[in-house]
Amino acid sequence: MKMLEFRYKLRVKSNKIYDKIVKNRAINGILNGLYPQDFTCNYCNKELESPTRSGLCNECERKLKYNDKGICLTCGRPLDSETNYCLSCQNTKRYFEFSRSPLVYDGVARKLIYQFKYNNKRYLAKYFASLMVDTFLDNPYTVDCITYVPASKSRLVSRGFNQSELLANELGEKLKLDVVCALTKIKETSDQVGLSGKERADNLEGAFKVDKDIVKGKNILLVDDVLTTG
Repeated sequence: MKMLEFRYKLRVKSNKIYDKIVKNRAINGILNGLYPQDFTCNYCNKELESPTRSGLCNECERKLKYNDKGICLTCGRPLDSETNYCLSCQNTKRYFEFSRSPLVYDGVARKLIYQFKYNNKRYLAKYFASLMVDTFLDNPYTVDCITYVPASKSRLVSRGFNQSELLANELGEKLKLDVVCALTKIKETSDQVGLSGKERADNLEGAFKVDKDIVKGKNILLVDDVLTTG
């Protein structure tokens, strides 16, 4: 079954904004073409003896911190104690059943995410998605479709793509699940980096609109690149 893709649609109000988006996407495409895929390690750039699912050489692969040890049963964060839930999930109401990730956001994974988001290495989405598939299959998910955290118009203009959408589309293709555009970002927000948990929540208050016709009565897998406060 062919995957149905619902791309995030921008309603640009001027040709100037539209031209900038097209220009950035064209530049991204050229830059992606310059980076050899499956031939060199995505982290250290050593030549690969053979293609790998992670796109890393054996040495860099061993440096990855997989999130497969003791984790919070709700948000999936690594835990240092024998408890089943982190303090945040014990004291905060969650609006999702549970969250999981294949990697801890540190070291090699942190740098690769940075390269993915800020250095135009969009092809890294397929490697991240391969790891996400493993995590998906290891957990009792019942999913009707996949959606993703949307980007603001200004972020799409400046970056040329939404990294969460790329991950969702790769994941949907591998899992044979429909990817739907269920969320729209309707308010510009400040960067979340450096904000406290409360500041992050306040920053995102009223920032998203959900298409209820798409999600009503369905189990939704929401994809994002990094989980911080949740």
